[in-house]
Amino acid sequence: MQDAFELQHDYDVYCYLKKTLAPEYDVQAWPNTQYYSEWLFDYEVRKAGATVARLRGDFRDLD
Repeated sequence: MQDAFELQHDYDVYCYLKKTLAPEYDVQAWPNTQYYSEWLFDYEVRKAGATVARLRGDFRDLD
């Protein structure tokens, strides 16, 4: 069963990733050049120094 949660703040995804990923993964939150909006996100998931995923987007586009 997957965890479900309502996004209320830009840091919610970061907290979710840190909670659910195994300890060997690291999450980097990147500043966005258009960060005037609380709706934009840009996260990089790394393992052993290598990028394994990049999550970018606008929270309003998520279902």
